[in-house]
Amino acid sequence: MKKIKTLFVIALFLLFSFICVFNTGPSKDDLPVAIKKISLQDITTLTRRINKSSKDWCVSKEFQDDDIDLGIVQCKDGNIIKFAFVSHHVSQDRNSYAYFEKTGYSRSIQGIFCCEVEFGFSGQPDDIKQFDILLDSCEKK
Repeated sequence: MKKIKTLFVIALFLLFSFICVFNTGPSKDDLPVAIKKISLQDITTLTRRINKSSKDWCVSKEFQDDDIDLGIVQCKDGNIIKFAFVSHHVSQDRNSYAYFEKTGYSRSIQGIFCCEVEFGFSGQPDDIKQFDILLDSCEKK
């Protein structure tokens, strides 16, 4: 019986090692490409979800087949900032990354979010400049 337990532990260790070495999850380099998948229809649908809620100003679609979460942030002035996010649970290097983009603006950040893009009790930013300041404050925590 002890021999079976030992073999089972060794098998689990080898399986875990194999998964870690050959992880093919998304990386931060995949995010600028993935964000292009957000269509105008997606933006319209997500904006409707924001407008129906009094508290949500950052919403996302369900995880895609490639484990990258796509969504939008809406500023009070109506500007929409698209984002792509990969959680540390599925990324190649076990870090979380978010990439935000709007015409004339892009920003990539690491490690602020765990499983989803969420700003907690932060108020909705007035504009892109205030959103950038919000990201700065999140990075300093």
